[in-house]
Amino acid sequence: MNTILVVTDFTIRAQQAAEFALQIAIKTEADLVLCHAIEIVDDEDEAEKLSWPIADNIALKQDSLMDLRDLSKHLKKLAIEEVTSYQPAITCVSEFGKLAPVTANLVKEKNVDLVVMGAHKSTGFNRFLMGSHTHEILDKVNCPVLLLPEGLNMTQLSTITYATDLTFSDTLVISYLAKIASAFNAEILVSHISPKGFEGLNSGKVLLRTLKELHPEGKPQISYINIKGDNVVKCLTQLTTSSRPGLLTLVHKRYGFLQGLFHSSISKKLADTAKMPLLVMPYSFSINVTDLTNELIERYSYNTDELR
Repeated sequence: MNTILVVTDFTIRAQQAAEFALQIAIKTEADLVLCHAIEIVDDEDEAEKLSWPIADNIALKQDSLMDLRDLSKHLKKLAIEEVTSYQPAITCVSEFGKLAPVTANLVKEKNVDLVVMGAHKSTGFNRFLMGSHTHEILDKVNCPVLLLPEGLNMTQLSTITYATDLTFSDTLVISYLAKIASAFNAEILVSHISPKGFEGLNSGKVLLRTLKELHPEGKPQISYINIKGDNVVKCLTQLTTSSRPGLLTLVHKRYGFLQGLFHSSISKKLADTAKMPLLVMPYSFSINVTDLTNELIERYSYNTDELR
């Protein structure tokens, strides 16, 4: 891992996310980019936008950069206190624009390996405003996104739970997770949640054997579990009720407009409600389809309609 992008709005929640991003950067010897997107309200007409004083824009950006530098100083102080041989380089970026496009552009420009941000408490109108930003990032940013829930101060990581429906090759995802797991000396738990009455493909055992061949030394430790249940979100939540600090990982499945009328994204549901750290892998990590038949894929893929 080379570059971690931290998206911040300067809240306590965002600061805690930045502090955990620092831990990942130190352990994986990556550098940090701190980003704040300055979003101008869209409901102004063109005349009002043109009349907005340039000096005000300059002042907004200066204030943003000042807050970013304060956060950078805070993180550098924490890094020194860690007494570690690696000190991440920290860059500050402030841009005008909506959060998702700004983030997506920086991911490409800086070759970002991981985006870290605080997850917003999703209740009522707040869910409509802030949840939409998170959803847009999951849809538009082709990079793993780590969401840290409000009030959770993460410093260690012992378990990475990866939830999969086994309808595509998981080796790309787990190879990525292995880098994080090795850095934190954490174990990876591959979890296949299948509907009750699932006839049982051998994909899980084949996957586990493949993964152990990729990591013959047994590090990180990788194990597999199959859980029967029809409520996917409930099963995923139960997986992370352990007292050990851990994070839940899944691949984001994007739907077009018509598909979105009939399906909802589990990753978006969890981003709105999860009380545990959530690592959402982009859809590009699932492009290698296995040799399962289309009938089995359709039958055993997650159906979130029942969760509404």
